[in-house]
Amino acid sequence: LGPAHPFVIGISFAGSFCVLTVAIPVWRDRISPIFDEARSVTVAIVDQGQIVSQHSYPLSSGPLARIRCLIALGVQVLLCGGITEPLATLMRVRGIRVLTQLSGTAAEALGSFVLSTAPASHRG
Repeated sequence: LGPAHPFVIGISFAGSFCVLTVAIPVWRDRISPIFDEARSVTVAIVDQGQIVSQHSYPLSSGPLARIRCLIALGVQVLLCGGITEPLATLMRVRGIRVLTQLSGTAAEALGSFVLSTAPASHRG
């Protein structure tokens, strides 16, 4: 994983729980270095610190098509290696939280994110 769990300080639910739809752009099984060039995205539904579903989807080319795709999938959080600032800004304006500078496998990033948002009773 990249820097020390940037989403631990980036997402806080103050003891309340919610269902989150999280997207990770992937290249092979790893986080794609830059979202703008990724060809697919893994989308996971996280509920009460558990992954309840996970699917891969192709991404269209073009920044607006990518944003429309994520919005259609209900994505609330994007975990990525990098993203151009104009695209990140467009996502934030549309309510998608963008967390960057991540590396490693998509499974590792998702697992760390889930752990950081899980209630204390669910943490191993």
